[in-house]
Amino acid sequence: MKMHEFLWYVKAVHEKVESSVENPGPWCWPTRDLLAWNIRSNREAIDPLGWRDRYQVARDKGFITVGPCAAHCHGPHVTLTAKGEATLARWMQQGCCAKCACRAHEGEVHLARRIVETRRRA
Repeated sequence: MKMHEFLWYVKAVHEKVESSVENPGPWCWPTRDLLAWNIRSNREAIDPLGWRDRYQVARDKGFITVGPCAAHCHGPHVTLTAKGEATLARWMQQGCCAKCACRAHEGEVHLARRIVETRRRA
């Protein structure tokens, strides 16, 4: 899983959650548990162990933040930062690296993702 795939996946889970609620907003960013559960559910396309490295590097580089989505929320929501959104947009337009054969400007990515659920079952 490349970094741009990780950022794209976070955004895709956000869009899926947002499309499934009546009142979309900043609270639609996935929690870390929901993101991890979706990644584990996609074992055929994603190395479920490798995503943790991408998660930590994305936090270190300021591409994502983890914290509450609102003042009354206590959940650790994974949110793309402005820097993460801009970086993802650039990678999707220009490609993620010089050695990468991905034609990102045509909407292709390396990862065939499938968002399984918008809510984690208890």
